[in-house]
Amino acid sequence: MQIAAFNRKPLHNGEVITFYTRTLETIPDAGLPASVLSARNVLQSLLHDMSGAHVALGASEHTQEAQELDAARDEQFSGLVLQCRAQAQHKDPARRRAAQLLLARIGDYGTISEFTLQPFADESADISSLSRDIRESNELRDAAALTGATDFLDELHRLNSEFERVVLTRSAEATGNGPSLTELRPMADKAYNTLCQKINSYCITEEGAEPWPGIINKINRHITEARTQLAARRGRAEAAAAAGQATQPANS
Repeated sequence: MQIAAFNRKPLHNGEVITFYTRTLETIPDAGLPASVLSARNVLQSLLHDMSGAHVALGASEHTQEAQELDAARDEQFSGLVLQCRAQAQHKDPARRRAAQLLLARIGDYGTISEFTLQPFADESADISSLSRDIRESNELRDAAALTGATDFLDELHRLNSEFERVVLTRSAEATGNGPSLTELRPMADKAYNTLCQKINSYCITEEGAEPWPGIINKINRHITEARTQLAARRGRAEAAAAAGQATQPANS
């Protein structure tokens, strides 16, 4: 019996904080081997810092300048999706294929509503990730150029960079020189991996004696719930993209 492998990168910041919180609630803070408790305490400390940074970042996002930039990037993302949907109905088969390719990748990040109504920091991370996906793929980059999506993507990237600059400046003013979520999250991911490795190791060396199977089962349930959440998000995005393609008129 082992803790299941789980890629936490698709989780938004708030979601990964919730996941780690539930994981720690599963593991007693006393009565376990010192190495496990030490690993638990490391993750607990990082989670505390992440939660504080998340709150501070949220407060800094509610300045007027940040809100205006967020509204602009929401509009730009919506325009990007609508452009791709229109091109997916174009009379040119090459444009249709290119648009469908882009819609499939964009759909990995959710519907327009899910994308634009999520917490600001999560939207920033998704825009950066989407931009990187397209920039680093020759196929996606060519598809963007063919469908006229490049201008939308470039402006979305610019607005997102400006939004992040404003927010990080405000956040630094509010929190001093503490580490950012961008810095803390990889550290927490590493601490979680270390904790899981130790729990798995003790379960093996103690031949499945309690409390290890109970702890592992509970963590695996949290993992299953998180995977279900991600799958539902992906499914809604795919359904919305398909509906948009079916209702868009053909271009002349």
